[in-house]
Amino acid sequence: MARNISERDKALTSELEAIDALCDQVLGKLPYETSDIARAYRAGQIMMAALVKHDILLRLHHTT
Repeated sequence: MARNISERDKALTSELEAIDALCDQVLGKLPYETSDIARAYRAGQIMMAALVKHDILLRLHHTT
């Protein structure tokens, strides 16, 4: 059964993309030693964001 998608859910996808881009910019400016730890942490964030985006896109697909 398809769920209704709120405007907030639709906006969340754009917000996550903007956050991803900003985090990538910050990581690009970190010293290499620091960025190793930050990149590992960021990889977890990217995986979680991808799961959230995937869920939203699936719900959008099933409601259209």
